[in-house]
Amino acid sequence: MMERMASMARRFSEWTIAEHIIDSELEEGDIIIKDGSLQTSHPNENQYVRKVFKKAKEKGVIFTGLSKTSRHTTDTRIPIISAINQLSEDIKIPYKEWCYFPIPINRKTTEQKALIMIVKLNRYADSPFRFEIFKDQADNMTEKEMLDLVSVIADYSRDRSLPGYPYGLIDAHLWARVRNEEISGYQAMLYSEISRLGMWKEVNSHINAINTHDKLDEM
Repeated sequence: MMERMASMARRFSEWTIAEHIIDSELEEGDIIIKDGSLQTSHPNENQYVRKVFKKAKEKGVIFTGLSKTSRHTTDTRIPIISAINQLSEDIKIPYKEWCYFPIPINRKTTEQKALIMIVKLNRYADSPFRFEIFKDQADNMTEKEMLDLVSVIADYSRDRSLPGYPYGLIDAHLWARVRNEEISGYQAMLYSEISRLGMWKEVNSHINAINTHDKLDEM
């Protein structure tokens, strides 16, 4: 439950920050790449998504998302990224960078928010990725415009540390991650603020309810 709440807070924050960046930093024709899918997975997430997509349409900023992994499979239960990558090798396509779209996704109960494609953005990439374009914008783009968009992102996916992955997302990850040695410091700051607000007893009971596994690991 706590992990679910943390995931929701992170997702909602990401959408809010994306809206702020579009509003204050980007101009018509710019591209924003979200780390992860444009599909929603949490209750009430849609209200954040609608706001940021509306802002992107108003300013003419192309909203996209890139996922390092995908759980979608073919009808034969093979991971779809692996299946398409194998297909590209079997037919020996003459291109080292490529994209395959559209990817049909069965979403009977959820609104389809994006055009989905599989992209290999660099010839030295170990694996293709799932790439999405906000559907309302993709519906108004020609095939050439979509290919040009992917080509632009491929130009920024040449970093030797992770070929085929946009450098901006690599840089964002390096700046945003919390290293293990930093966790205790942040925990101390958080616990101090919780105590100052007089909420320590209640919060501590929730912590104790989920940390038995950690205590066993320390034995």
